[in-house]
Amino acid sequence: MAKPIVTSKSRAVFSDAARDRFSTSDLPIMAVDDDTGVTLTYRFEPHAGGMLRLTGGPIGAQVIVVGCEEPDLNLVATLLIDGLKARQP
Repeated sequence: MAKPIVTSKSRAVFSDAARDRFSTSDLPIMAVDDDTGVTLTYRFEPHAGGMLRLTGGPIGAQVIVVGCEEPDLNLVATLLIDGLKARQP
């Protein structure tokens, strides 16, 4: 049986400074989760909106892409990272 994922609040996967830079430019922002080795990249795509991409670590050569709005970025990133941690042996 899988372990339940309990997340009471999001952590700052992306710093406030990175999110501020994102809001004032069209450049993507990146972060690396030290526990899993997953690289997270967030960018705005004109026809799709905000897209969060996860690569590396336990994901391997695959790419996970999730659409989310910038205000929810750290919450979505936290949920995805916590889910990956729960699946690790």
